[in-house]
Formats: sequence, structure tokens, C-alpha cells
Amino acid sequence: MRERDIFLEALNRPAPADRGAYLDAACGGDQALRGRIDALLRASTSDTFLNVPVAEQLAGDLMTPQGSTDEHTLSVLGPPARADALGRLGHYEVLEVVGRGGAGVVFRAFDEKLQRVVAIKVLSPALAGSGSARQRFVREAQIAAAVVHENVIDIHAVEPAGPVPYLVMSFVDGPTLQAKVVRDGPLPVRDVLRIGLQIASGLAAAHEQGLIHRDVKPANILLERAPDRVKITDFGLARAADDASLTQSGLIAGTPAFMSPEQADGSPLDHRTDLFSLGSVLYTLCAGRPPFHAASAMAVLRRVCEAHPTPLPEVNPGVPRWLAAVVAKLHAKAPADRYQSAAEVAAVLARHLDRLQKGEGEPARAPRARRPWFRSSVVLGLVACATATLLAFAPGRDRGAVPEGISIAEPPAPPGPAQAAPTLHPPGPARPHPLEALAAAGSGTGLPPWVVIALSNPLPFRVPETPEAASWPVRSADGERLAVLCGERVLILDARSGVTVQTLTGNVREPGPREPVHRGTRAAFSPDGKWFVSGGGDSAVRLWNVATGKLERMLEEHKGRVFAAAFSPDGKWLATAGDAPLTAGEPSPAVIVWTVDDRSPQPPEVKLHRVLSRLPQRLTHLAFRPDGKRLAVTSFFDGCDVYVPDAGGRVATLRGLKRYEAVAWSADGSRLAVADDEGTLVHEAAPGTEDSFKVLHALPAPGKGLLAFAPDGHGLLTAGGFYFNNSGQRFTRWNLATGKPVATHPVRVTGSNLFFEVSADGRTVFVVAAHPRWDRVRVFDAPSGTEVYPPGDDDTAVAAVALSPDARAVATAGADGTLRVWDFERLAAGGSAGPRFLGKRALPARALAFSPDGKLLATFGPRDGTVALWDAATGRHLRELPGNSGDGAGLAFDPSGAVLAVGGSEAGAVNLYDPRTGARAGELRFGLGRIQELAFSGAGRALAARDGQVVQVIDPKTGAAGGAISTSWQRCLAVSPGGNQVAVANVATNFDVVRRWDAATGDSREALRGHKGSILALAFHTLGDRLVTASADGTVRTWDADAAGRCRNTTELHALGAPTCAAVAGHSRYAAVGLRDGRVAIIRLPE
Repeated sequence: MRERDIFLEALNRPAPADRGAYLDAACGGDQALRGRIDALLRASTSDTFLNVPVAEQLAGDLMTPQGSTDEHTLSVLGPPARADALGRLGHYEVLEVVGRGGAGVVFRAFDEKLQRVVAIKVLSPALAGSGSARQRFVREAQIAAAVVHENVIDIHAVEPAGPVPYLVMSFVDGPTLQAKVVRDGPLPVRDVLRIGLQIASGLAAAHEQGLIHRDVKPANILLERAPDRVKITDFGLARAADDASLTQSGLIAGTPAFMSPEQADGSPLDHRTDLFSLGSVLYTLCAGRPPFHAASAMAVLRRVCEAHPTPLPEVNPGVPRWLAAVVAKLHAKAPADRYQSAAEVAAVLARHLDRLQKGEGEPARAPRARRPWFRSSVVLGLVACATATLLAFAPGRDRGAVPEGISIAEPPAPPGPAQAAPTLHPPGPARPHPLEALAAAGSGTGLPPWVVIALSNPLPFRVPETPEAASWPVRSADGERLAVLCGERVLILDARSGVTVQTLTGNVREPGPREPVHRGTRAAFSPDGKWFVSGGGDSAVRLWNVATGKLERMLEEHKGRVFAAAFSPDGKWLATAGDAPLTAGEPSPAVIVWTVDDRSPQPPEVKLHRVLSRLPQRLTHLAFRPDGKRLAVTSFFDGCDVYVPDAGGRVATLRGLKRYEAVAWSADGSRLAVADDEGTLVHEAAPGTEDSFKVLHALPAPGKGLLAFAPDGHGLLTAGGFYFNNSGQRFTRWNLATGKPVATHPVRVTGSNLFFEVSADGRTVFVVAAHPRWDRVRVFDAPSGTEVYPPGDDDTAVAAVALSPDARAVATAGADGTLRVWDFERLAAGGSAGPRFLGKRALPARALAFSPDGKLLATFGPRDGTVALWDAATGRHLRELPGNSGDGAGLAFDPSGAVLAVGGSEAGAVNLYDPRTGARAGELRFGLGRIQELAFSGAGRALAARDGQVVQVIDPKTGAAGGAISTSWQRCLAVSPGGNQVAVANVATNFDVVRRWDAATGDSREALRGHKGSILALAFHTLGDRLVTASADGTVRTWDADAAGRCRNTTELHALGAPTCAAVAGHSRYAAVGLRDGRVAIIRLPE
């Protein structure tokens, strides 16, 4: 039997006893043969072959055992300071070698300054002399450090200088994902989903930073033993999205079995290459081996480009077909046919995982595939490939064996006397932090240079008081924007925050005395929100680009006033109602249907398609059916006509009212409502027809001002457009199953001629008026009828502020109860300067906290203790966590982001939640009263709580308590990263005193004096060497955190106004200061 056949058969016998007995028989006492087979079997379980980048394979790195501690490796270390250490790098005691590759070595080390175990990746001394190799190594650290996420390895520091550069990162106490599969074989479906979800989430974070990993594989996935979390590591091949395909020399970089087709053939790359690799990782978890295998690296690359892997259910019958379908979609050869984002993949996996966790069925464990990890032919082939490659690169050998069209990257060699340093692709400029970009642009407001930007907190939904008649406000289809026509201007507001995000100019004034001023115009957004159309008294239809505010088109086929405009839901049709000549003589009311071609370069091409038949009376409203195949048109005295917009034929006429001033379709198109200022008729299509209507309900309520179906089609909102007495206008919610009102809510105003709009979810009603002209859009909660921003509720002072850990966003709670989030990335990119509006409460939130990755925002309610969780990027409300103390304000994420701690409803109780699901995760008990504030240490090993008079520190994992710190009336709390110091402000007798305490014993260290007002915020630097304090005296001070407590510097804020609250980023480069005038100032602190 050949050596190859013995090896392959042995691989298929994973049980040690079975394999040993087989080898004894097959080798027949040939010890040399048995030794070679054993070596191959050991190699098949190492981090080699298909899990090693091509460059390392061809350079011979496979021939260097991992974990080797030869003298050349340890030569970079200085003498150790402790007996159990191998050596020393800076202030790190190196304890052992934990990994080695062609580029360098990874040590486990002890950080003496922060008292923690870390991993240190050191560039190989053989490469340290190459400037380009150093650049690439440092670039890896910068790239990885830019991604802050619980599923991406944390980079603590990088040292580019010295004999060899090195980076310091978190030490993960656990195996690689590859080692787990080698040990366990195919994983249970639940574990595949859990691990895949975390990998996808980490990749999504990297992709959001514009980075592509390019080497996603099981060997680059670390598994923490606790809390069972995945960490993506080794960003050595990562590139910016616009620089990700090739190195400057045009060579491929990556690992064959986990490359994407576009990576294997050297095509341009985007983030979707990582999704293909993620599919290969998931395949490996399900099958126990990689999806692509062949006898050589070149053959593997060819199979990646041309072949499809064996379907998972054939390899492992325990893999459900829906999971196989997810992997198959990730493995699509064309990037456009895959999932389009890692976030989308994460959402899909999360949905299936949730289903399994609810007990909807799953195999207890996916049965093992017959073949174990790394199919035998692949291992043997790559052994041969590595050996042949080493011979091919030996002196005098011809390299022509590499197939044409495929180039394999070589690692950079150290430059010698006759050899220039290799030319690598120069790393592109690191993308600056958005606050750095804003600082470079300058605030332009005459503020001090250390103020990066001062964000205004404008009064919501304010519009100018203009004498022209008002018109109906219009919302965009997605509900994000609200347009308000104000004479010659159209204001585009953020429909949630009420901030003006764009102003469209060039609209016309209302006509002269011959037209009643209350005659409003009904305008329209295009379905995608890119375009806005409005008519007016000068007969022109105007089309604006909403993003730029530019007037792009003037459609002048009408010959008189234009009353209304509407887009079809697919955006292909535009209908406008106004005066147009149908015959010689005076203009007659008519509807013009236009075709809209948005495929052409902006602006879209708009062409007249058809003029609908003569209409005897003035037109008031237009509405397309949701499928776009019918158009309803109301004529003031003549009824409601239904047309086929393409052909122009009239298919139905509805009558029964005195006047016809509003029309609306239900979401499914089966119901059509028409209304005037006295009553409303709801029609329903007869069974089996679409153009034969019968009256379902005659509602004794006006609908001219507002006529809108609920999103589910079972309810209706109505309101009149006139009001002439002091009792006020009202809007009514109707149940269409019964035809009865559900609730009627007053709109308590003084005036008449009201114009309404409703939000996309039907829960918010917007109102503007013509007489007298208001200075704001009135906003009402539809279910309760409560006015969200009542007159006189204009206290804009900032009551609480939070800065995200990476200082890329700031959240505020206004004294008027509003919650807002500003996105600095959006500001730096030139986006809207307005914040995202999260909601409004009766009282301001007591506390705000961002999750460590900045993606979640938690807010603490002022009365009932309800904690709300929000998506910080979109402002979407996610969930609420009840059962906490309404008297307190304790709120803190642990450093991993996996736990949210909240002061409970009982004395000394702290509730623990999983912020991703909202599930209660446990409870901690302090010997305190009601918890007022919580703070974790940077490493999460200590949690401090205060109740106003006493501070106590406990270990959140064991519940073991440290010393109690007792002092009169405290506020503001911070714990040092190592958990050994606690800082608290004393507000009973000396508002300016900050005291530091020993967390273990409760002994006071010293008082930091210098402020002349209440302390608003405390924060330790993430390195633990500095403490930053902000005060109502208008200063921010930085103190040494050592025993001396020296004040390093002071930043003056007097030019900004009176501070009300403050927050400091953990790295202490930036602080956010809330001001009494409603602004939020972001200041840059001295280094």
C-alpha cells in the first residue's frame, strides 16, 4: 500500500485506538514509514496548510514549528525582571510564546503598569530592517484599532520604534475556532449560528470603518472561554475598501481555502469578499472540513473560482437545508448574488438562532461527517505543494511552474547590500477621527480653538411667521422628512426631531385677492424621497432635488393655478391637477399625467404623457392607489373620479357629498375614502371587482384637513380644515369594522384653516394653520391626543449628556424631555447638522449611557425607573427594561457591552440585563440605599455604586465587596481601569472637592482641589494615569492619578456660557459640555 493511501485511510479513523491498530497493521513494522505517517497526521491538526496564507506557504513558514523559542526569536527581548519570564519588552514581562508565523511571533505578557495579561505581536527581526515591512505592520495595528466592537480583538497600544515594532492587544484565554473544530469535528447547529452571528457582527463593524479583512478563516477566530465570545483577530491583510485587491506588485494575499473567487483571481475587492470567506468558515463548522480542497494550492484557487463545494446536507446530513441555503448564498461566485452586507448576514443568523432558542426544533447535535477536519487529500496535497514550492524557489530553479495568470505574494525579505527594500503598496492615509476632521475644518463661530464644535439644540418644528397662506404639510414615504410650504420657501424638516434639514427656494407666493388665502396646495415627495414637487399660482410645477435644495425642473403645461401633485408608489408617474387648455378659449381644470424616468442622470426626465378628460369644477386632491394602477381625483362640486393613469380612461365616479376636498386609499387598495368639511364616506370595492364601489361607512366627521387610513387599513384618522369658535378643532380616530369613533382629541388652538399630516406609522399628527400664522408645526400623539411640544415648553437647557466611548457621537437629554443624538461622522462628511430625535418624555432623563461599541444608547426614566434602549445610529426604540428605581439614576454598561447594570427598585439592588435581548441576567446586592450612580472599571473587574452618602465597590462576577467609602452627599462617580481607585465629588460642604479612594480598603487618598463650582463629570483615562473633571465653574481639569494628584492643565469654558452637565470620553481626548442655552460644546482636551 502506498504512503498516500495509508495516510488517507488513517485520517478517516479519528478514534486513537482504531487508528493505532490500523497503522500497526498497514506499516508492518516499518518504523521509518510509521514515523512519516505520524508526522503527516500531526501536521494535519496544526495551523498550517489550507489555513496559512499563500505567501507563508511558499516562503517555507510551514517548516518552522509554531511555539519555537529559538535564540533568534528571543533576541528581541531584554533581560526579565521576574524568574518565570522569558524576557522583557518595555514595561511588559514576556511569559511565553503562544504563536509564530512568517511575519513574527506572538507572546503572552504581563503589563506591569495596568496589572493585566496581554498579547504582544512582534515583527520578525528578519523583517524589522525593512521600512515597508514596518509600515505594513504598524498599519495592521492602526486598522485593527479603528474597529471597536466586542467581536474584534482590542488593540491597546502600538510601538513602531525600537529594534522591532510590536503591538499590544487583549489576551484571549481560549483556542482558535480551527482548534475547536479539529478537536470536536462538526459543531451543533446552535453553535454554528451563535459563532457565525458574532463573526458577522464583528465584520460589520470593520466594514462600517471602510475596512476589508481579506483573511477570514477559523485560525483567525479566537474563542474566549468566558463569556463564550468570538474575537476576530489578525488584520494583517486588511485594506481600506478602495485599496483592497492587490499589493502594488499585483500579488495575491490570502489563504487559499478561504479566499473568494475575486480574491483568488486578483480582481478588485469590496467588503463582500469577506462574506464569501465567512461562508467558507460556516461550511467548515458544519462539515468539519473546508469547502474547497485539491492536491495543490494552485488547484485550490482554481476550484474556488470555478467549482461549487459539495452540498452540506450530502457531507453532513444533520445540517438543516435552510442553513445550507444561507451558506450557499454566501458562496455565490458573483458578489452581487451574495448577501450584500455582514449586518444582513448577522440579522439572518440571529433570526434563525432566536427560532431555535424558542424550541422550534434542532438536532441535539449535528451528526459527524464521515471525514474529519482537513480532508486527507488536501493535507497530503499541500504537503507536496509546500515541498515542491521550496524546491522551486531554491537557487537555479525555474519558477515557471506557477500557472499563467496567477501570482503568489512573497513575504518581504530584509534588504541586503545588493538588494533594495521591496516596494509594497503604500498604506493609504488613515481616515481621521470625525472630530479631528471637524477641528481641522474649524468651527467658524469665533469660539476658542479648543472648541471643536458647538451643536445647537434648536426648538423643534419651528417655521417662520409669514403672511402667505399655508398649505398641507407633506411627509416622505419613509416617514423621515416633513415638508412645510412657507410662501416662497419649502422647509424640509426631520420628521422626528423637527430640525430643518433643507430649504427649497423658488416657490411662488399665493395669488392675489381673487384667490382665497386659505386655498392650500397639496405637494408631494417622490417615493424614494429624492425629489419634491409643488405647484402654485403661477401655473408652473416645480421639481427640487431634496438633498441639494436645487430647483431642477419647471413644468409649464398648466395654464393656471396648480392645486395638487402626487407620485405613483413606484415613482414612474407624476400627476398634477390644475388649469390646462383642452380646447381653445379659457383654461379648464384638468389632470396631467407625466412619465418620470429617474434612470437618466439627475435630474430625472419628466415628459407629458396624457391630459385626462375635461373636469367642470376646480380640482382639490389626487391620490394613486398603492399599486399605481388607479388614480382618484376629487373635483370640488362634481365628485370623485377614478382613472386608469396610463390609458386615461375614467372607470368610476363616486358621489354623495356636498363637496369633495380630500381622498385617500387604504394600504391594500380595497377601500377609498372621500371627504369634505362636513362628512366622510368610506367606500369598499365590491367582491370580485376593483372599480365597483359601495359605501361602507358614512362618518359624521369632516375630513378635509386630515384623511388617512391606519397602516393596517382597519382604522381612519379624520379632521376638518376650518374652525370658527373657541372650542378648538379636533381629530378623530375611527374603527372601520364598526364605523364608530375610537377617540376624539381636541387641537386647542386659536385660529382657523388647519392643515394636517400623519406620520407613516399613524401615531403622530402634524398640524399647521393659516389664520393666524403659527410659528411652529404643532405635533400631537395620535393615540392619546397629547401635544408633544406644547406652547411654553421651550426650556432648551441640556439636563444630561453622554459621549460615546469612541467620541463619535453625543447624546443629550433636554430639560424639556427631548432625547437627541448627534453623529459626528455624518457632520464631518457634510451631512445634516441636525441630531437624530429619539423621543420626548414628560421629564428629562436622569442618566444616559452608550454601550462600549457606541451602537446602543440606554436612557433612565425620571419617574418609574424604566430604562429604554435605542439604536444610536438610527434613533429607533428597541426595548424597555422595567423594574428599576424611579428615585435613582444608576446606569452603566460593562466594558464588554454584554451586561447593562441598572439601579433596582429596592435598596442596594442592581439589576443586570442582556442589552441585546432585554432579558434579565441577574442581580447584585450592595449594602446601600437606593442606587444613584454606577460605574465599571475599565477591565470590568470592579463595579462601584453610590447612594448619595456611601460608595461601595464589588466584584461583579463573584459579588465580593471591597471597602465602603462614606462621605457626605456625593455626586459623580468614576473607577480607574484597574479597579483600584474610586473618584467621587463631595457636594455637601465643598462643591469643588474631588476625592480619590482606595477601592479595596475604602481609605481616602487625597482631595483634588481647584474647581470653584459643582463637579459635573469625572472620568479616568483608559491608561489609568489621568483623571479628568468638569465643573460648573466653566473649567475642565486633568489631574495625575498617582499619589500626588497634581493638576496637569485647565481648559477654560467661560466663553461658551453656563455649563449644566458634562461627559468625558474614556480616552480623555474629548469632552462634551451641555449648556444652559441648549447647545452642546465638544472640546478637545490637552494631551
